[in-house]
Amino acid sequence: MKRILAITLCSIIILFALLGCEKKLADNTGVVNSALNHFSETVGMEVTFKDRNNYTLEKLNDIWIVKGIVIIDGYEKEYAAVIQIISENYNYRINSITIDGNIYYEKLSFTEDEDREKAIEAAKKEIQNIKDGPIFSDDYDFAQSGTGGKSMVLSGIVDNEPFTIIFLFWESRENYQVDYLSIGEKTYFDRYGIDNMFLPDIQLLDHYYEEEKYSSYIRGQVKNNSTTDYNYLQIEFALYDKDDNKVGTAWTNISGLRSGETWAFSAYIFDDDFWRYEFIEITGW
Repeated sequence: MKRILAITLCSIIILFALLGCEKKLADNTGVVNSALNHFSETVGMEVTFKDRNNYTLEKLNDIWIVKGIVIIDGYEKEYAAVIQIISENYNYRINSITIDGNIYYEKLSFTEDEDREKAIEAAKKEIQNIKDGPIFSDDYDFAQSGTGGKSMVLSGIVDNEPFTIIFLFWESRENYQVDYLSIGEKTYFDRYGIDNMFLPDIQLLDHYYEEEKYSSYIRGQVKNNSTTDYNYLQIEFALYDKDDNKVGTAWTNISGLRSGETWAFSAYIFDDDFWRYEFIEITGW
């Protein structure tokens, strides 16, 4: 399920107002884990990442978006947190946390009803041009910001699929432009290329097991989406036997991966008791 969080820093501020949950920590991992611990305290039960803190961390300026699978009361759940870094010492605020799409923290900047109705009316018009006879849900997430011209963000359900649409309304509220529109997994308009803003710097595109005559490997591709040239990257996988006991790791590395390049990796498996594998992490500098 695809949900777009923002279009610019202005739209990010629209969607995620501060909640006053402020901490001071030493590094990226500390921020991510502390936010998860805070959520654990809120729901009154232990919440941990699956597979040794296996999560994605996407950054846009001072906004961090953390996504991953967590274990709650023995069940796997999809976790997403939006965190705002407010100083160089990693002071932060939690702006939003969702579990399986259920919102636990989120404070949107709701405003006058007429602007909300204008956005709903415009959204129905724009989506009608794409889909014949769409069926809309009754509930919408709505937020806006700005003076004179106003940016408006509207999210809801159409034909059982989530949609997100971002407008810029002019001062009269009668005229607008569509900056972004997605329905389900498909993006129809993306004026500022925001779909690419939330790609991780280093992205694991795919991975698979492959067996040869006398050896076996975990192979796949890693892409450098950042503007930084990396001097070194290493990818690591955990190996398990039939009884789900960890029996070792498989890893490999590369010296140098420039911005925009893709690395086709091949990690040799040494352990004969290997039955299945799980991705652990990619590290580098």
